[in-house]
Amino acid sequence: MKNKIKVVQALLTLGEGGAQTYFEKMVYAFQDDPEIDQRVITVSLSNRLKRFDNAGINYLATGNFRSDKAPHRFVQSLFAKYNDRRRIKRYLDDFQPEVIVSYHNTAPEIIHYPSAVHIARMGHGNSKRTYANCDFIVVNQPTLRHQILAKGWSKQRIEVISNFAEFPEALQSSGDMPELPSGARVLLTLGRLHPAKAQDTLIEAMALLPENTCLLIAGAGRLEKQLKLLVESLNLSQRVFFLGLRRDVPALLQMADVVLLPSRYEPLGNVILEAWQARKPIIAANSDGPRWLIENGKNGLLFNIDEVKSCADQIKYLLDMPNSQLQEMLDAGSEKLQEYFSKEVIVGQYKALFRKLINSRLK
Repeated sequence: MKNKIKVVQALLTLGEGGAQTYFEKMVYAFQDDPEIDQRVITVSLSNRLKRFDNAGINYLATGNFRSDKAPHRFVQSLFAKYNDRRRIKRYLDDFQPEVIVSYHNTAPEIIHYPSAVHIARMGHGNSKRTYANCDFIVVNQPTLRHQILAKGWSKQRIEVISNFAEFPEALQSSGDMPELPSGARVLLTLGRLHPAKAQDTLIEAMALLPENTCLLIAGAGRLEKQLKLLVESLNLSQRVFFLGLRRDVPALLQMADVVLLPSRYEPLGNVILEAWQARKPIIAANSDGPRWLIENGKNGLLFNIDEVKSCADQIKYLLDMPNSQLQEMLDAGSEKLQEYFSKEVIVGQYKALFRKLINSRLK
């Protein structure tokens, strides 16, 4: 067997949303791979650290580099961040990684280790300055590659490697389920409660759907109060249920008749991959990621962004779809998932990139 690739994965932002969950998915995927020797750098989130401890993952926990702007804590905060930078440097020196994969915006800025190939793993476009410490950028769909090229990066330093759907057991924990009316058709959407995710479009569409249709909204965020007021104003309180942040995504998917992603802006859409994995039909707004993944009518359905009636019409169409046609759609989603977005495929693409970049540096 070839020598193991020495890899550090780093995420230095708070939160436990979809992007942070995908970071953990990647950590578990690399941990299980016999060709990778992994270390992890992460902010101190107690739930994440407990999961990493249970999985035997070697990690360094740091403070939040974007934290505390309060004047009376400013010096203390600077001192803590200085110490954390030194701890990161010692951790890297002890391990001597060949590759560093850093996520979001903070880790690419904070981590500077010239002896390793530094790859920034992006989910959305950002300034070239943010990635000044990085040798290479990975994006998860082609539109993002075009955005990075427009910011001055050369095409030789960017590669598209997408996401996978498999949800490790270590990330799952059970949650309370709402009591639904007997015979209800269950719609499910997952995502932070944020304007970009457009849960308001979906709530308004519910007013156009049959009374036996219920909507589960899994996620947390600053729009929770506003969205609940919208539900009340439309007299939908008996049909729309807010579940909060959830760690039982596979169980929620099994409850669903239809999975929905109404986002106004969506770089990729992990929910689409997870729906295909669970063999559940998916309907999404035609933002960048869903438009790249879904062939409308073949492996899912698309509707126009912000168009409530278009959303409701697609839901009605799918709920009334003959079973034979529905199975064909589910088969097409499963086939595309296995060919392009399985864990084996995605991790294989990362390992091939790691070896290529390491070999290029050694020449």
